[in-house]
Amino acid sequence: MPFQRALQVLKSFGAVWVAVVGLYVVSGILQPAMFSAAQVVNILQVASLLGVIAAGQTIVVLTGGIDLSQAGIVTLTNIVAASLMAGLGENIPLAVRATVALTLAAGGCAIFPFLLRDAVVCYRPSERLADYVEFEAEMKFAECLFMGLSPRKWQKHLS
Repeated sequence: MPFQRALQVLKSFGAVWVAVVGLYVVSGILQPAMFSAAQVVNILQVASLLGVIAAGQTIVVLTGGIDLSQAGIVTLTNIVAASLMAGLGENIPLAVRATVALTLAAGGCAIFPFLLRDAVVCYRPSERLADYVEFEAEMKFAECLFMGLSPRKWQKHLS
């Protein structure tokens, strides 16, 4: 009978939500501070930012596209913001302005491949660049930037 009840719970809530709650409970057992109000607020703040990114990706997919560059752009802006703030609260306005400008610039860079693709299609309609190739190039560009801007700790792993 308990097994039947567990199956009903899985069907009504969905396996993903049951897994999320299970992971949270296990984390709380291993680290009791996980159940504190401050930690719950931290988790919700991070989840809200990821939710905004997921909503943007959902819109892109619903319109028939694909955008793989979001992870690289988010990482790049995180590194720039953390570097500019350097633990000082008074640097937050500067960091916010810089990351917004960087994100807008990255969006401008994202438009360039579309212009390039449109030029290629107008010149030779039989040759088309795939969306995947365009966004992969933008993502790699962002990765190169954040590797260059981040501390040089990653270079130790290359040898």
